[in-house]
Amino acid sequence: MLLGIVFAVVAMVLNSLGALLQADGARRATRKRPAFIQPRYVIGLVTDLLAWGCSVLALRVLPVFAVQAVVGGTIAMTAVLTPGSSARGCRSPPGSPSRGA
Repeated sequence: MLLGIVFAVVAMVLNSLGALLQADGARRATRKRPAFIQPRYVIGLVTDLLAWGCSVLALRVLPVFAVQAVVGGTIAMTAVLTPGSSARGCRSPPGSPSRGA
C-alpha cells in the first residue's frame, strides 16, 4: 500500500512538472519553430507519459478514489510552482475599493 502512495505522489509531481515544461515550451513557440519541436514541450510530454505510468502502477495497489485524491493535488502544485504566481499578483488595481473596508 505504501508503494501505491509513493507512485501516486510521484505521478502528481511529474504531472505538475510536465505541465510547467509544456507551458514554457508553448510560450517559446514561434511560426518557424512550433511547440511540438520545442525541447521543453517534448520533455513535458514525456514527463506526462511517465506520470501516467506511475498512476497506472499506483492503481494496481490502491483504489481509484485514493489515487485520484493524491493526483488531484497536481492542480494545487502547478499553481504554486507557476512562475509569477504569488499573492502580490492578486492585488486590486489602484483606485478600486478595498475588500476589507
